[in-house]
Amino acid sequence: MDTTDAHYIDCERLYLEAFPPDERRSAEEERRLTDTEPHFHPHAILHDGHLCGLANTWHLAGVRYIEHLAISPSQRAHGIASDVLTILKGQGDPIILEVEPPDTDEARRRIAFYERNGFRMLRVDYEQPYEDEAGETENLKMNLMVWGDIDNLAEVIKEIQSV
Repeated sequence: MDTTDAHYIDCERLYLEAFPPDERRSAEEERRLTDTEPHFHPHAILHDGHLCGLANTWHLAGVRYIEHLAISPSQRAHGIASDVLTILKGQGDPIILEVEPPDTDEARRRIAFYERNGFRMLRVDYEQPYEDEAGETENLKMNLMVWGDIDNLAEVIKEIQSV
């Protein structure tokens, strides 16, 4: 998908609604990556031709990094996100993703969802750099979860932090 895709605007709207500013890029940067970055793969998740979610992935050092996965509120609890994960796992690469620390009920539910889908929590200290509204670089404490085995974990983490 690129920014000329008929579903792009709806994906962008869902992206901006689903993720807080410290967990996403500006709309302009997301558009630039969508149209120019060969390792970045934004996906519209459709059901009967209607947008029901999005999955933004990266192909990095033999690993697929799920940067964002969001399902429209009206489409949740229908197994769509699990189906997306099944498709991504079927492509054969190990998968890594970020989750918030288990400090809230929502974060704990999200972690449990990924665990039910075969992911495991990595026991590493991890912070994701992001640019705040003033343009300053900050670090957000997150956790990493993986599916499969990643031999070059330190390299993959550095690459994730750089994208």
